[in-house]
Amino acid sequence: MKIKTHPGGTSSPTARRSPFVSIVTVTLNCREDALLTANSVWAQEDVDYQYIVKDGMSVDGTAEAIRRAGPAEIR
Repeated sequence: MKIKTHPGGTSSPTARRSPFVSIVTVTLNCREDALLTANSVWAQEDVDYQYIVKDGMSVDGTAEAIRRAGPAEIR
């Protein structure tokens, strides 16, 4: 599930933008820890990033909880 692409950095067109990074979280039945991690990633504002969560078919509702908690861009 691709969570979010965040356009961070400064708004000035001449300012140096921060590098683009990919953040990947792999989960399996760790809903609470995955939510803590996702919220920490979503709080980042000064970096361009994409956030990808790969869930290993958790049975504790990990993927659903992240989808509910996350931004509208979740796919």
